[in-house]
Amino acid sequence: MNAWTTLGLARTGDVGEIRRAYARKLKATDVDADPDAFIALREALNRALDEAAWAAVPEEGEDEERADGHGFAGTVESLPPPAPLDDMAAAPDDIPDTPFSILDRLLFAGEDAPPPDPDALAAAVGAVLDHPDMDHVDRSAGIENWLAETLYYSIPRSDPVIPMVVDHFRWDAQAGQWDQHWLFEDLVRRREAFDLLDRLADPRHDWHKAYLDLTSDKPTLGWNTMAHANKVSSLLMLIRQDVPAAEAWLAPHRVALWDQKLGRSVTGGLKWAMLGFWLLFIVAKIFAAIGDDSPPPTAPRPPVTIEHVFTVPDVDIDPLLADAYDQRLTLAGLGTSNPPL
Repeated sequence: MNAWTTLGLARTGDVGEIRRAYARKLKATDVDADPDAFIALREALNRALDEAAWAAVPEEGEDEERADGHGFAGTVESLPPPAPLDDMAAAPDDIPDTPFSILDRLLFAGEDAPPPDPDALAAAVGAVLDHPDMDHVDRSAGIENWLAETLYYSIPRSDPVIPMVVDHFRWDAQAGQWDQHWLFEDLVRRREAFDLLDRLADPRHDWHKAYLDLTSDKPTLGWNTMAHANKVSSLLMLIRQDVPAAEAWLAPHRVALWDQKLGRSVTGGLKWAMLGFWLLFIVAKIFAAIGDDSPPPTAPRPPVTIEHVFTVPDVDIDPLLADAYDQRLTLAGLGTSNPPL
């Protein structure tokens, strides 16, 4: 069953209509008696909102379901991460309070609503995690998926409890594995960003001043920025390589200013390094030419062959033989030992 059938709604791009349909279905659902129905309804809401936000409404007569069975061309994983929901008018006050609906109201109170109280939010998440259905493997998996979607689609209101849920389900232990769902992976990355930001906020941290600079609202870098340029560069490299989600908390204009300055510094440093190398090379060649007082090499003497010696009758061959054979061979000896020669 696709999202639109679950909501009892024709395909539409009207977000308000989608949420009103969800509210009607939720009001008619006994969440405590049938938590699976509530989870399915919540998933249908998320999918319908995804389609309204990211996919064009098909023309009349087009197939109700496309290749993936949910009305998308592609899969959920192939879509860009959706923005947080801006207005949740889908939970009227007359819906009975359940752990699921309480958390739903806290997280989707609307864009203009104040952030939820962290303690109330933690208590609501704790009630979901303590729900009796969490003792059943088949149902706990559905609640886990629902909770991941709920937290993800309500960012940043859900930020205070993301570490709590990540720790409970141990999603971080499977981070980076090929079968890890992208929702779990994104929540783990967000939790890692929180951990890094907490450490950087400590004044005793070696990169604390670099962090303050990168989160500053100052329009220019100032004249004394090179005093901690190396730490800013190292911090940016760490964030971009290991904790990319943390860059969302940095001031974009400060990051852009530093990227520009550090880029110029690297380029200028390379130019000066190349110039220094060539200067050292030229100086070394000059000193080598001045200090080399050895005589110029002489051409090697041509070897004297036996054939050449015998063409001159009055040449004594014995010194040549003695030099070549360590004085163990003479012409007279050759005549005695080898008459034919």
